[in-house]
Amino acid sequence: MLVLRNIIAQTFMILMIIFISLFCYLASFVVSTRVMNYILYKTFDILRNITFKIIGIKIEYRGLENIPQDAVIFASKHQSAFETSFFFNKFRRNTIYCFKAEIAKVPLWGRIAKSNGGIAIDRGNAASFRKFISDVQNTLNIGKSVAIFPEGTRVVPKAHPKFKKGIAKIYSNTTAPIIPVALNTGDCFPRGSRLIYPVLVIIEFLPPIHRDLSEDDFMEFLHKQINERSDELSELAK
Repeated sequence: MLVLRNIIAQTFMILMIIFISLFCYLASFVVSTRVMNYILYKTFDILRNITFKIIGIKIEYRGLENIPQDAVIFASKHQSAFETSFFFNKFRRNTIYCFKAEIAKVPLWGRIAKSNGGIAIDRGNAASFRKFISDVQNTLNIGKSVAIFPEGTRVVPKAHPKFKKGIAKIYSNTTAPIIPVALNTGDCFPRGSRLIYPVLVIIEFLPPIHRDLSEDDFMEFLHKQINERSDELSELAK
């Protein structure tokens, strides 16, 4: 039954993603960034809801009281493809994602990411990195939140790789609240897995981090908070 549900769900996902890609690519030539935000987030809402229903996934959101009304920076654990588009937009339809510069070169999705206001980060280029920090601040200045994955790539549950320096520079050079996000999506759709599992997915928004830490202390605190809580959520969801 699980395999059959996966065949149905993943076939639906692939067809929807192809449709979304083509539609949004064409739309990017004629609509504003704000309209692109709405189109993408609305279609991904539909995709998420139907896919999760087919598989039998339940979602629980925690810590919503920790998200201020103003623009924030979501610093999230990254265990699956789901959180790259499925979660932050549920509460903030004006949340902009940070993405690796290489994605900008990918046909279709590179243009979509940029037309949606996405912020590219090139860690190997100092000038580009400074522009990245400036783009983050400019995005916050116009009232849009920013989502970043400090690990830089998806990791398996219970893995705790060192965070990339980008989040520390954002901490030092911006003033918006930084909200750590713990999750257990890797139990549902692990990296490298061909199957999506019907588990309880928990997304937890932790309290904003104080602005009186050094970069090193901030990185250590953020790393500990996100990873320890994500491990706990993985155990709770079993």
